[in-house]
Amino acid sequence: MKTLTTQATRRAIFGTIGLGVAAATVTAAAPIGALTTPARAGVSPDLARLIFEADRADTTSERFQNEVYRPARAASGHNLAALRDESDRLDDRLVDTIDAVIAFPCRSIADLNAKMAKVMEWDALANEGTGIMIAADVARLAREA
Repeated sequence: MKTLTTQATRRAIFGTIGLGVAAATVTAAAPIGALTTPARAGVSPDLARLIFEADRADTTSERFQNEVYRPARAASGHNLAALRDESDRLDDRLVDTIDAVIAFPCRSIADLNAKMAKVMEWDALANEGTGIMIAADVARLAREA
């Protein structure tokens, strides 16, 4: 049996530092309201599509959980294996779509604001690599400014 440790990795530390830099940069560049709701004006069509797909995956997964999986678990005598497989498939799709939004290379401050709003909505700030990807977005946008 493997033992879990709480030792911070270098990647996690740099990711957290990058996230701090990104948060400070985005906060300085945009009003706080832009960080809490994804502004669609000026957002790259590719990023808007990824956000739409992630939102749709989230809605589909949540609906399945609420309308099918949880009620079936509560009732006795149901074969849950197929339902569990579908739940896992929907959750995997959701994770994949969220990861695609996080990995999207922002081309504008509007993109970065939309990405940060979704990251905050999904509570994905602590996901491995999120800080690094956002810091890369900030660096890219700073070079282009």
